[in-house]
Amino acid sequence: MHEARTPSRRLESAQLLGARRQLVADIVEGISMATTSGGPFDAKQLASMLLAMEDGFRLHRLIDPDATPPDSFVRSLDILWSALRPALE
Repeated sequence: MHEARTPSRRLESAQLLGARRQLVADIVEGISMATTSGGPFDAKQLASMLLAMEDGFRLHRLIDPDATPPDSFVRSLDILWSALRPALE
C-alpha cells in the first residue's frame, strides 16, 4: 500500500508486478490453460487473477491468521482448477 501511494516507488513496483504477471502468464500458457492467441482463457488475465488471489490471501493471513490457513491460496487453486478443468477438456 505504501508503494501504491508513493509516486517515486510506483513505477518500480509496477515493473516488478508486470514481470511477475508475465512469468505466471508464461506458466499458464506452458500448461495449456490459456493462450494469448484464442485459447479458452486469456493468459495475462488469468495471471492477474492468480496474483490478486495470492496477494489477497497474504493480506488476509496478516490481518487474521487464525481464520486464514497458510495453504489458503493453494487450496483455492485446487478449487479453481476443478472448476476450470471441464472447459479445457
